[in-house]
Amino acid sequence: GELEGEWNERGSSDVPGNVRICDFHPATNDVYAISDGGILWQGNIDGETWTPLNDNLQLSKDVIKVVDLPAGGVRIIAAMGYALYYSDDNGETWTDSDGLGGVNGSGINLVQLNDADNTLVYLYNSTEGPTRNKIAYSTDDGATFTFVSDLTATNRRFVSMDVAHNSATAYIMDNNDDVYKFEGTTLSEITTGLALTGSSKCMIQANETGGILTLYTLMDNKKLYKSVDGGVTFDFVNDLLTTAWNVGFEVSEDDPNKLYYGEVNLYRSFDGGDSWDLVSEWWEYYDDVANKIHADIMSIEPFKKADGTEFTLIPNHGGVYISYDNLLSTENIAMADLNTGQFYDVLTHPTNASLIYGGTQDQGFQRTLTGGTPVASAFEQVISGDYGEMQFTHNGETIWIQYPGADFQIYPNAETDAWYTYDFNLDGLDMPNVNWIVPTGAAPNPSDDFIYVGGGSLDGGSGSFLVKLGLSGGSIYSSQFDFDFKNASGTSISAIETTPLNEDFIYVVTENGRFFHSEDEGESFEMTPSYVGPSGGWIYTADIYASRLTPGLVFVGGSGYAGSSVYMSIDSAKSFIALEGDMPSTMVHEMAMDPSEKFLFAATDSGPYVYSIESEQWYDIAGVSAPLQQYISVEYISSEDIVRFATWGRGIWDFTISDYISDVGITESTEDALNFDIYPNPSTNGFVSINVIEDMSIYIFDLTGKQVITQLLSKGKNTLNIGSLANGTYVVAGQTES
Repeated sequence: GELEGEWNERGSSDVPGNVRICDFHPATNDVYAISDGGILWQGNIDGETWTPLNDNLQLSKDVIKVVDLPAGGVRIIAAMGYALYYSDDNGETWTDSDGLGGVNGSGINLVQLNDADNTLVYLYNSTEGPTRNKIAYSTDDGATFTFVSDLTATNRRFVSMDVAHNSATAYIMDNNDDVYKFEGTTLSEITTGLALTGSSKCMIQANETGGILTLYTLMDNKKLYKSVDGGVTFDFVNDLLTTAWNVGFEVSEDDPNKLYYGEVNLYRSFDGGDSWDLVSEWWEYYDDVANKIHADIMSIEPFKKADGTEFTLIPNHGGVYISYDNLLSTENIAMADLNTGQFYDVLTHPTNASLIYGGTQDQGFQRTLTGGTPVASAFEQVISGDYGEMQFTHNGETIWIQYPGADFQIYPNAETDAWYTYDFNLDGLDMPNVNWIVPTGAAPNPSDDFIYVGGGSLDGGSGSFLVKLGLSGGSIYSSQFDFDFKNASGTSISAIETTPLNEDFIYVVTENGRFFHSEDEGESFEMTPSYVGPSGGWIYTADIYASRLTPGLVFVGGSGYAGSSVYMSIDSAKSFIALEGDMPSTMVHEMAMDPSEKFLFAATDSGPYVYSIESEQWYDIAGVSAPLQQYISVEYISSEDIVRFATWGRGIWDFTISDYISDVGITESTEDALNFDIYPNPSTNGFVSINVIEDMSIYIFDLTGKQVITQLLSKGKNTLNIGSLANGTYVVAGQTES
């Protein structure tokens, strides 16, 4: 049979992850921010009411602009690729802006001029044909754009645009030579041949205070220049105190001498860049989350409220902060409900489904004791940093977590320990995963006191060996098996698995997809002949899942961009077959099975999937409720019939199985059939007409199950633009309020 279930957000609700860019709407004091997962969030400057507006699509993370419409209402404009899309209903539906052509490339900046038409000026990089940086503008609030010109630089990092507060002129820095201005509908050259010192990155910022224009440009994230003659000449000011990240720098709206820049930390200058002060050290955040800014600055955005009060928003790897005093102090406005966590791994206690542990990107090792609530749970950040590849020992009472560099930290009383008691660092010249977070494997029995780790070598030398780490009698013990996987395969270990059905069996896959198995508890290993399967991807490991019921049944998953993502063996890895079906070419990060092993669940870059052993088919189980994200981790919680997934940008999500049904397919709920007509079918001009008998939402899916278009339709005839879709067959679904 197939599955029916319901999605619920699990958390964390109070430890946000990476936010990339934001905009401010003065009339409402609302903040619109795009997270690293491409989700648009709406909140306010008081840090309240954070709400996701587009869980069903992923936006690019370079452009966001909120504009007031002449007839009332608010329009949100964002990018996918370099194509711009706008929403007039707070993210419910999106329409692509006309006039920009294709989508291959990226947005760089979108600014609004204070002129009669409230002109929008768009700087973008197109890879449709020759890679070029381009300028376009709109005088109808982003509905249509008119192309103006190509620029000289082809690297998107070597061009920049800014507009001073309430100015009718945008300024563009092109390469290290040319400065332009855009006014009305015209791009004109200010100067050329500057030859500023810089070869790969430029950034321009503008301030216009008291009728005096000040321009700054930052070259190669280090060298600061200033112009006080409208951009005709630039004088060198100083090198920054440290090298800025791609966030670059910003200038105050009110004072041209107040500058800011970011990298791991945040810096300010009150003398036009002659000297710089550190706002706070990154580690101060952990003792004062409410007032000390998190590490890794993603953007710095000065704004003004409707009453003229200037403030600055600073998105970072810990959410969004605000400052009202030019970065003398900062305040966290993402303390609740900005659920943007990026999880490497999630583990639930084997006998307590409410006790959940998470390893995250930059928001540390987390845990919650309230994982059974009907709403997203709050998590405690036990320790900061990046953590993944976690394993239990001692029946779930002890947890092993891993910091980059194969630095293992052990919490003997995982539920209550405030700090790790033991640590162990594994080294070597051939560490897997560029020595970021290396693969681990659980022991075959929950009561065991050890885990397996992919090296590296205990002596720090060459080779990739399987290492056994254990905790016994109040101390860590370690041993290394003799078999060198680097010598046998050419690469290091990428995944490890054991099975409680036979403690002598150990399975290993290497970074080039070679599969090995041992039938003597690691004394010797045999490589599967004539088989090369999926491997890991850069810092991500591959995955192996061995049956808990059927001897010899093994699944291996990983990167499927050059072949199948998952293979199955029924003879203890002596041979494999690909699990084909309707799952796109993707990366499979982790797999799990239900207790009866009728279903294989997979966390993939394309979303949450399940393979039905009975129908021998893959199904997308995201439905219309699960967020469109990378899914990194999955486990099956038998006591609750919950499939628990972790995402890279929207935290942890539970798929609670409610029923097994006989119809082929996977549904989230049962709905009455809806009647609507679509014509012409097939489309010949990129448009279709849809007649509906009542207001409804239309969802279009490709044959992999990926949702590609969503649109709100009114009763009667509607025209839908499908020109962005590739030729092929698509499924259309409708949903009404009833």
